[in-house]
Amino acid sequence: MRTRRFPGLATWTVGVIVLGVAGVARPAAGAPPTTQAPALTGAFDLGILEVRSGSTELPGLGSRLAVIARKATSLRIAGPDDARKRAGTDVDAAVARCAGEAPCLAGVAERVGARSLLVVAVSQLGDVMVGLQLVEVGSREGAGRLAHSLPAGEGLDDAQLRGWLERLLPRNAFILYGILSIGGGDLDGATVEVDGQPRGLAPLSPLRLKAPALYQLRITKPGRKSFGMTVDLQPERTVEVLASLPPADPGAGTPLYKRPWVWAALLAGVAAGTFAGVRWATPNPTTVDGAVTVTHP
Repeated sequence: MRTRRFPGLATWTVGVIVLGVAGVARPAAGAPPTTQAPALTGAFDLGILEVRSGSTELPGLGSRLAVIARKATSLRIAGPDDARKRAGTDVDAAVARCAGEAPCLAGVAERVGARSLLVVAVSQLGDVMVGLQLVEVGSREGAGRLAHSLPAGEGLDDAQLRGWLERLLPRNAFILYGILSIGGGDLDGATVEVDGQPRGLAPLSPLRLKAPALYQLRITKPGRKSFGMTVDLQPERTVEVLASLPPADPGAGTPLYKRPWVWAALLAGVAAGTFAGVRWATPNPTTVDGAVTVTHP
């Protein structure tokens, strides 16, 4: 197996494959008119389309890449089926007519409603040849190209396909995110902090955070007990936290050593000869500053 990445278009792979597939991708004579979907630029981050020239090897390669991209990246992906539904059933022929020209392929991406387009071309001249070309709509230029050849009958595993995506797509595309949603009663005007960083006053829109990760959530409001917890956020998942901020106890903001009843209790214990000590601690992991409790051993 041979994989090569080129700064310029590998014409013997991508260009030749796309040119060769033009006759295959056109609708058959007498077929009903194809449907056209309006351009919806920006609905997807990446569209993936597959074109072929005389090869049945590696069936569904474009769809497989779409599945892997959805799992491995934070991008909104339009696979081949999605692209055809949005851009019309002649979109494959449109890709073939572009013959690898980036401005033309950028126009196809606009029809799909994607900010970039990955064209997967499969051909066979003895060995099976696969060409990948990434085009950006904004610049209307190619952003990456990769060519790979392998013997007929040999497959490609998911790890290899992910490796291709990692070589073509921006590194930050592989940063995954989860959603932290915060709600509950008596939160209006409360200060929300995540890992010690202020995020604003409640109510807040759901927070999009890198995942997987553990986050320290803290919510405070004058006159109310504070709330805190550790949030285990996983990729592509939403964690909804329902917090409650009950009224603070009278004198909750006064340090213990300044509270007269504490000293009274200590003196009474000494006088009775039963003093064993006083300790204070947070009663559970979801209670933070200001909820200090006096307990007796």
